[in-house]
Amino acid sequence: MLTGLQLKNFKSWREVNAPLAPITGFFGTNSSGKSSLLQALLLMKQSAENSDQKQVLEFGNEKSLVNLGSFQDVIWQHETRKTLNLGFSWERFIPEVTSNESSAAPANLRENIEKSGEIDFLAEICQEDKILFVNYFRYKYNENSSVGIIKRQNHLNPVYYLKSLSSKKFHHFLSPDEIEVLSSDNIKEKGESKTKDDKFTSRLQQFLDEALSKLYYLGPIRAFPERFHIWTGAAPSTVGKQGENTIATLLASRVNGAKVLDTPLEAYIAQKLEQLGLIHGFRLEELKEGSNIFTVRVRRTPESPEVYLTDVGFGVSQILPVLVACFSAPEGSTIILEQPELHLHPSVQSGLADVFIDAYKTRGVQIILESHSEHLLRRLQRRMAEEAITPEDVK
Repeated sequence: MLTGLQLKNFKSWREVNAPLAPITGFFGTNSSGKSSLLQALLLMKQSAENSDQKQVLEFGNEKSLVNLGSFQDVIWQHETRKTLNLGFSWERFIPEVTSNESSAAPANLRENIEKSGEIDFLAEICQEDKILFVNYFRYKYNENSSVGIIKRQNHLNPVYYLKSLSSKKFHHFLSPDEIEVLSSDNIKEKGESKTKDDKFTSRLQQFLDEALSKLYYLGPIRAFPERFHIWTGAAPSTVGKQGENTIATLLASRVNGAKVLDTPLEAYIAQKLEQLGLIHGFRLEELKEGSNIFTVRVRRTPESPEVYLTDVGFGVSQILPVLVACFSAPEGSTIILEQPELHLHPSVQSGLADVFIDAYKTRGVQIILESHSEHLLRRLQRRMAEEAITPEDVK
């Protein structure tokens, strides 16, 4: 679960250090910077997933999670002489240990990271002679210790050094001069191999990759509803940034037995649609046995006949990917949603707050959303007042 977001000189934000909660909402006027906060996380995710390790940042294209153009487009006021800081903190899963293991104090820093519950990552990216490079990055893995890599020499032929940092000198945006060299043996030049340090930094990188891999994103423009769906047997890992994999995810859940509170995922989604007052019945039906062509059939009221999803209000097709994303993602995931309330009646917008609270309580997922909906915001406030959820769970 993400616990904080750090930005400096990113798009519309000069500097941000934002705490994150299990349910985090960004509310504000148009062009106030809500989407920028989400895009920073997505930029880090798609950069980490890029197979080219020499690619500093993956700004994206039309097929990426986010398409941000170039360094000049994302830097504050387009001033490329400034440095860009991107970072976040997260709680990672800690396996249970025996009483003997828990009583033993960590012997060194490398064991400390294994016992740590929260990790903080920050990178500084620069551009010089139109070349993009990492000036430094660092991990903070407990209250007393940080470690990082810092560049020395020319950006065209960089040499990187492994550094450590005490808590006394730690703050969110560092000066490279504040980081001290561990020892001459810990200097890691490009191309060299230092077994212990390589294992240590590789372990930290693994934790970072794991945290970013648990980010799932659904954008504000969702796929237009279709009358028929061809299922190839694929089991998508996500509903897709436009919800294009929603039906395939539901069909795959039939095979893999995905459940929420002992209820099949498909049936649970149908219950949620009914609770929100959108429809009375929902089911996926194969057009002809063995055809692999499916259609979504819904019933508006108990007395209404079944019709295709395309023959009811547009809002049903737009909220369906939101529901499936919230309840199909692996436990402990972070789901980023942009304007989940689009095309929904105010009463349904309010009901979305209860959906997110339920997803957090039943699936342990974190919801980070950007919204214009006062109805959604008010319902979250009301549920806190009613003590259905604590103020610590909502930011």
